[in-house]
Amino acid sequence: MDNLIYSKSGNIALRIDDDKLSAWVTIKNSGELIDEQEILDLIADAGICYGFENALAWMADNGAEKEYEKPFPVAICKPSQSEQKLNLLFDSEHTFKPDCEWSFADIAGWTFVEQGATLADMSYNLFTEGGSIYNIYGELTANSTNSIDLSLYPGNNVKLENDTIIAEVTGYPYIDKDGKINVLDSLTYTGDIEDVTVPITLAASLTVDGSINGARLSILKNLTVTGCIRKSEIYAEGNLNIETDIIECQTSGVVCLHDLSVRNIFDSLVLCKGRVNFTNLISGSRVISEQKLEGELNNSTIYGSQILTSGSIDVASIGNADEAETEIEITISPFSKERMTQLTKALIKLKESPSYNADKIESLNAELQELETCLSNDLNTFLKTDNRASRYIKVHQDIYPGVYIRILKRAFTIKQHQESVEFTED
Repeated sequence: MDNLIYSKSGNIALRIDDDKLSAWVTIKNSGELIDEQEILDLIADAGICYGFENALAWMADNGAEKEYEKPFPVAICKPSQSEQKLNLLFDSEHTFKPDCEWSFADIAGWTFVEQGATLADMSYNLFTEGGSIYNIYGELTANSTNSIDLSLYPGNNVKLENDTIIAEVTGYPYIDKDGKINVLDSLTYTGDIEDVTVPITLAASLTVDGSINGARLSILKNLTVTGCIRKSEIYAEGNLNIETDIIECQTSGVVCLHDLSVRNIFDSLVLCKGRVNFTNLISGSRVISEQKLEGELNNSTIYGSQILTSGSIDVASIGNADEAETEIEITISPFSKERMTQLTKALIKLKESPSYNADKIESLNAELQELETCLSNDLNTFLKTDNRASRYIKVHQDIYPGVYIRILKRAFTIKQHQESVEFTED
């Protein structure tokens, strides 16, 4: 309902439209002299402060005159318009494109987002030509046109929340052929990955239908390789499943923060924060499995290697008839200690150019702090826990001379061939 206000004399009525975009004055033909100041006071008392020029222009355009008993405008505001548009908050040009061919090296240039990142919201383009962003009271106002429905845009691994589209997982945001926003968190590469000279970080699970040779890869989720990994540096924050072998991976070697499964490990450094499961052979290698190392009980063999774990070891055989030197040790937090050694060496090298490597130095310091906390907690748990699970090394078939075994403070040197033996910390 329009708002109607009268002057003190009652001879002047001011009508304010419900939308607050115009105000109209009607002068009663009372025969009395009308004081213009009475009209101005009425407008001021009503709080009107905007749209006077538009009212005068309307009067001129329409040839209107101020007459008794006939409303005429004293303030008019033509509303502006705003157009809603989808506002992308990621680089849609430099990320995964489902319909385009890509090489593995292209991944280095892809944009990725963390879980919880805002991918899109609505933006408003305001058009003020011929209109105003204020009403007659000077309040901001805009009528929206061309509105969009954000619920039409979420695809895989995203959600709509408070008029924003949010990533539910870490990965690569992209727009599919239907215009929907998705986050890619799993990728398959067909073919061998060879001689990738620059380090590549992939924020998605990766399946390689082939082998990895001469590459430096950081996989922030799971990694599956149908072939082998050779002469490479691999870091996987999820599970690592290698259907064949790890071969000649030295220096930083292969690092896995969850469980690792493999057929053979040859001449390599392998660090696993979870469990290591292997089928056939570990030879010429240093393998650290924080939770447990388990081989196929009828066929698995370890020789010429060093194995460390904080859990237990279950294998078919250890050593060989040639009496290859083999060390098997159960200790506290071997993964944390070895990883700290690796990162400390890397940190010393980065500090040769501290300004250039500032971000990497900060990241390594944070990881080192986390590992130190983990090691401290493990030591405290070991010292304060009386009823901890028993640690053991179980050999189901053969163990040969040349094998040295240590379980915490207990040490065993194998001097003759034995069959089906078990070593415990008690």
